[in-house]
Amino acid sequence: MIICLSVKSYAQMADTVCVERDVHIQAKVGYNIGGTVPAGFPAEMRSLNSYAPKLNLRAGVEAEMMFTEDYGVSTAVFLEREGFKTDVRMRHYDITLRQGGEEIFGPFSGNVVIEIVQTGITIPVQGVWRMSRNTKLRFGPYISIVADRSFQGYAYGKRIYDAEGNWTGNFDAYIRRDEIRGEKVEIGDIYTDDNGNTIDKRGTFSGEEFDAYLRRFQWGIDISADCMLSERWGAYASLSYGFNSAFNNKKGNPVSMSLHPVYLSLGAVYCIK
Repeated sequence: MIICLSVKSYAQMADTVCVERDVHIQAKVGYNIGGTVPAGFPAEMRSLNSYAPKLNLRAGVEAEMMFTEDYGVSTAVFLEREGFKTDVRMRHYDITLRQGGEEIFGPFSGNVVIEIVQTGITIPVQGVWRMSRNTKLRFGPYISIVADRSFQGYAYGKRIYDAEGNWTGNFDAYIRRDEIRGEKVEIGDIYTDDNGNTIDKRGTFSGEEFDAYLRRFQWGIDISADCMLSERWGAYASLSYGFNSAFNNKKGNPVSMSLHPVYLSLGAVYCIK
């Protein structure tokens, strides 16, 4: 791309100065791994029982303009999916649960399973620094517009056994109604009683109405690196952090703490131009 500027002086009518701008267009395909995490480590969180990412694909086109040999700007449009399932041990965590047709709010102690999937468009705008002939660093803000979202989960307790290894019929999780000294309600799991009936003592939060607790507009910062392995092909790594919480503050939201999307994307680069 060539940009021509007209420069006038007293001595001459006009001189034309042409400055060449190096423009590149490349396609990127990758995989996202991460989740929504608190800004710090809240006292309510005691341990991580398990974590599993979803099939989080990312694909898009990036345009880059270099103003000098080493510095420039870039922007891109990515279609991506971000999702995970996690199981966390909590203590005195304020939450709203449904059990046996009843809705209970209060501090909960036990295990919480959350499953989130979001699909949408992400647009980063970044400064570019060429570190070496084949390597570039990018840093700048991004915005994400979530087109499809799914949020569901449940709370449960593990069985309590006596000294002989027999199940006592109780679970190690409970919720207090309204406040820390409120009535104690046991939260359990799915089991079969002596009569062969299936009993579900979990506390759940799922359904389409819970999807609305995920924000449609998110923004944050992204830092990435590209390494070209040949004239056309290369690899990239990108780390993003969301500044606003993935959850809004609508009444009834079972997630009472601020959780921010943090994802690492790894993939391939193909230079189109």
